[in-house]
Amino acid sequence: MVDCDQCKKGNAKIHLKMDEGVPNLVLCSDCYNEVMAEELGVSYEELLIKSFEMEDCLGEVHQFDIHQRVFPNGIFLEASERKEYGYFFAIHDELGVSAAQLLQKLMEKVKKGLSQKYIEENERGGVSQPVLAGDEVWGRIEYDETGNGVPLMVVDGKPYKWEEFGKMLSASEGFQFRLKICEFTD
Repeated sequence: MVDCDQCKKGNAKIHLKMDEGVPNLVLCSDCYNEVMAEELGVSYEELLIKSFEMEDCLGEVHQFDIHQRVFPNGIFLEASERKEYGYFFAIHDELGVSAAQLLQKLMEKVKKGLSQKYIEENERGGVSQPVLAGDEVWGRIEYDETGNGVPLMVVDGKPYKWEEFGKMLSASEGFQFRLKICEFTD
C-alpha cells in the first residue's frame, strides 16, 4: 500500500501530473478531490457516508462503497458493490452541486437498479439454468481474462460468460433486437 503524499495515510492510488518541474503527486481519493477543487476554484464537500446497504426486489441485501471524484467537467459519484463483478452505479453532475443532492441522486439510481431482475433461474429436469426474465437486459460489459478477447456480461450483479449469455438469448431466436451501448453514468 502506498502512502498519500499529502495526508501520509495509506491507500494512495491516484497519480496526478502537476506543472512542469513540479513532481507528480500520489494521492488518496480525498486528497485528490481537495487538490482538484482548489485547482478548479470550487468548493469541495466530502460525503458524510462512505458506504451503505440496500435491498433488491427479492429482499437480498447488497453492500456498497461510495467513491467521489472531482473532475474539471463535474463531480462523479460511484456505488460499487463489495463483491467481484457486483452491481455498479454511477452519476455525474455539475461542479458546485451539494454532496447531499449528489448522494440522493445516486441512492435513487441504485434503488431503481435493484428494483428489477433481468435474469432468473429456470428449473428443468433438476438442473437450474439462467434465462431472460423479460425482453430487456441492463448490465455492463467487463473484461474476461479467460475469454480470449470475448467480454464478460455482468447482469443483476452477476458475471456471465459470453456463451452463457448467448444461450439465454437463443430462446428469442427469430426475433429482432436493439443493442444500445451507453456511458456508465446514464
